[in-house]
Amino acid sequence: MNKQRILKLLLIALPVMAVGLATTVDSVMVFDSGAGSVQYYSYFSLIPGLGVQMVVPLAAILCIVCTVLAVAAVALKRAGCVIAVKWTAFAAATAAVVPVLLRGAIVVVPNVLLPMLMVAEFVTAFFLNKSKASEPGERIVKQ
Repeated sequence: MNKQRILKLLLIALPVMAVGLATTVDSVMVFDSGAGSVQYYSYFSLIPGLGVQMVVPLAAILCIVCTVLAVAAVALKRAGCVIAVKWTAFAAATAAVVPVLLRGAIVVVPNVLLPMLMVAEFVTAFFLNKSKASEPGERIVKQ
C-alpha cells in the first residue's frame, strides 16, 4: 500500500471510530461536587444543569459531518473536501475539549479519545492536502 492509500483510509476510519466512541453510553462523565454524584452520558445527550450543554453534542455532530466530508473527499477526489475535513476535525476537537476548560461546580470529563482521534484526523487531512499540492503532474524547477 502506498502513502496516499493509507492516508485516504485513515481519513475515513478516524472519524468513523470517533462517531462510534461518541455513541457509547459512558463516554462523558459528569461529577456534581455539590451532590457528590457521578453520572455517565453519551456525547449525544444533553447534560442537565450545565451552562454549555450544547458543546458536547456539537462535538459529536461535527464528527458525523467530518465522516461525511471524508467519504466525499475520497469518492469525489476533491481537494476542497479535504480542506473542509481538516477544519471540521479541528472544530470537533476544540468542542470536545471546551467542557474540560470551563469547569464549575459540575465537572464534565469527556472521553479523551474523541479529541485525540479528531486531532489525528486533522493531521491526516493536512498531510493528504499537502501531498495533493505536489502531485507528480507538476514540475518543480530548482534554480
